[in-house]
Amino acid sequence: MPSPTARTNPHPDIVQVLEESTFDPSIFTGCDIPQCRMPMFESDTRTRGHGLLRTHTFGGGTWVSEFAVLTGMPQDIFGPAGMYAPYVLAPRTHDTLPMLLRRLGYLTVAIYPVGGNFLNARNAYQSYGFDQFYDIHDLGLQMWHASDAQLFDATKRVYDKVRKPGQPVFIMVLTMEQHGPHDTKPLSSLPAPFNRNPIRGLPADQALNLGTYLSKLRDSDEGMHQLEHDFLDRQEPTVLMHFGDHQPSFSGLIREMQRVLPSGVEPYKHNLTYYMVKSNFTGPALPSYPMLDIAYLPSMVLQAAGLPEDPYFSALRSLRDRCDGRYGDCADKPLLASYYAWIFGQLHELK
Repeated sequence: MPSPTARTNPHPDIVQVLEESTFDPSIFTGCDIPQCRMPMFESDTRTRGHGLLRTHTFGGGTWVSEFAVLTGMPQDIFGPAGMYAPYVLAPRTHDTLPMLLRRLGYLTVAIYPVGGNFLNARNAYQSYGFDQFYDIHDLGLQMWHASDAQLFDATKRVYDKVRKPGQPVFIMVLTMEQHGPHDTKPLSSLPAPFNRNPIRGLPADQALNLGTYLSKLRDSDEGMHQLEHDFLDRQEPTVLMHFGDHQPSFSGLIREMQRVLPSGVEPYKHNLTYYMVKSNFTGPALPSYPMLDIAYLPSMVLQAAGLPEDPYFSALRSLRDRCDGRYGDCADKPLLASYYAWIFGQLHELK
């Protein structure tokens, strides 16, 4: 489809998807079979940026990845209290991606896959700057059993209901397809070809977890294909970004599984997922890094959408580029200290 040359809205719609416990399994040693390579991880003509994503939690803690991707700050810079971000940090945020988008005229909408009272989510999302919040009950779906395809279908229904001429929409979607555990059903019960050991020589318990993960990943990939069709195969300019919030734990077994990773990122192997940014309009490619800290995703979305930045997000983008995609472990410690002094001392990013 040709790239649109005229925009009906002043800014593009933005759809942002947090893929629960999802990462590219092709990094596992020996995982070079077709089941390990899904199109949702592959670059195409619409891709503006993609790569390894450095998260700050493992095996759970989705809420801290939500905090990072909405505020541009990893929770661990606040110490142990950061794990309670929806309670102690969200109400004090001063400048978030949804807040900036609202100032630019966006309607901000959250699609949530469980009850809104889970970990203070409904209140936290209001603090982050969302105009509307739809939890699993609002969507008419079943708790803990909603597939990506079901959530994406609900997303499109909500979008069609709330969109207005001349007003762009930002939608944040959370999925549950890959929520663990991944070892509650026998491997033989999975649909073919996922009902046998995917990697030669893999222990049976690891094979069960990986086979279940790959089976669910195929479903996620099919859902993402439909979401791309709904939002990118159209004239309205749209940015679509999806990413993994953390790795699954495979009941602790994933730590033992061998991986092949690029040089320099091996120490982060338990905190690496993926990110993908696409648009249905032309624009320059986003910069790439050996790995990108999840806190920088807001700056990547703003850049892909061609949106103006405020002083906070301008500083975040500058830090991203000067620290080569790293955040708290940026090699330039004086620069990092100066950045903290600027955002907390001058911009007062926490009230």
